[in-house]
Amino acid sequence: MKKGWQNAKLLERIPFKKVILFNLFIAISTIFFGIIGLIPVLLLRFRASKKHYWLSLVILLAGFAILSPIVLIILIAILLAIETFFLLEGFKFSLFFNLLMSSLVATGFLCASFFTLQDSTLFVQLLTQLEPLKQKFLSELSPKTFTQLLAQVPSLLVVSFSFLFFFSLRWISFCKSNNTLADIKQFQLSGFSTNSYLVQLKKRSFNFSVSSWGVWVFILALLLSFVDLSLPPAFKTFGINVLNICFAFYFLQGLGIITDVLSLLKLKKTTKRLIYLISFIYLFSFISVLGFLDYWFSFRTKIKLYKILNKKK
Repeated sequence: MKKGWQNAKLLERIPFKKVILFNLFIAISTIFFGIIGLIPVLLLRFRASKKHYWLSLVILLAGFAILSPIVLIILIAILLAIETFFLLEGFKFSLFFNLLMSSLVATGFLCASFFTLQDSTLFVQLLTQLEPLKQKFLSELSPKTFTQLLAQVPSLLVVSFSFLFFFSLRWISFCKSNNTLADIKQFQLSGFSTNSYLVQLKKRSFNFSVSSWGVWVFILALLLSFVDLSLPPAFKTFGINVLNICFAFYFLQGLGIITDVLSLLKLKKTTKRLIYLISFIYLFSFISVLGFLDYWFSFRTKIKLYKILNKKK
């Protein structure tokens, strides 16, 4: 019986170096695309009227269509993610569901663009430019391991868009919900003004949690990835991709628990930022497991109850 990804060789396939590279990839892509794309477009959406918003986007898209088709494709993916997110927000779905769906739409567009244009001169030139980076950073990997990493690109894109969206929205909600916004045009969304919506978004980001069905998806992904079920390799690849996405969203849930604990300890802002930085780069898996266990142990509920009991004393 063939064993695709044996449990005995799991640590060999996922060494510490690759875990760090995985986290750095997410961090760098989140910061880079957030600065050049998502954050400016989100601010434009909140500040401008619908007419000025769409007019600005048309001009922006036309400019990048001439200057850089690659950036144009990424920008369209970002716009699709934004509009999908706010469309779902109107139906009052959970923040988890809206982030997941908008990230899947953006990733689907990028993957479709790649498969549609993979033989075009544009993509051939891009792959040629990336070849030196591959030789420099991935030369030690065997062809089989490199293929396995490439198979996880879809989930890495979903994770990147999810993190990008979550932290961009959180940053905007923190900055804007604390101001008067008297000079900002009201962009109506589901009957809420920009200010009240951002206040709600700030609270929702603090209380972010994965839906209850996510636990069973996570367990199924574990079985597909690391248990020999005599299934075609495509199922194992699918399981690994789903597992990456689950770990990312449970990290966001675990981050909410860490935020509540830091608030309880009343630490200084500098100390909190340092802990967040260490958590993001070195403790990703630990915080993801913490978020996963929150389904059964309700850590945040217990922390809030502890705060209430302390206030009464």
